[in-house]
Amino acid sequence: MSNEHNIIWVNKSERKAGWPDFREQVFTGAFNEALDYVVTLAKEARFILGQILSSDGKVLATVAPQGNIRLSSE
Repeated sequence: MSNEHNIIWVNKSERKAGWPDFREQVFTGAFNEALDYVVTLAKEARFILGQILSSDGKVLATVAPQGNIRLSSE
């Protein structure tokens, strides 16, 4: 079954005193595929935080650097 999720993540700026780089992507696919995608992003050196949101805006998972994951209890 395929669902639509919003993936939001933040990277450190490439410039030393720059603003964080906020990104958003609509991901069509299963939750596990979306989670795998964010965990892959989390392995990048500039990654700060990522979240997977359902189509109604509820946070389903939060991913920290190095792929540490916190799943929503709902």
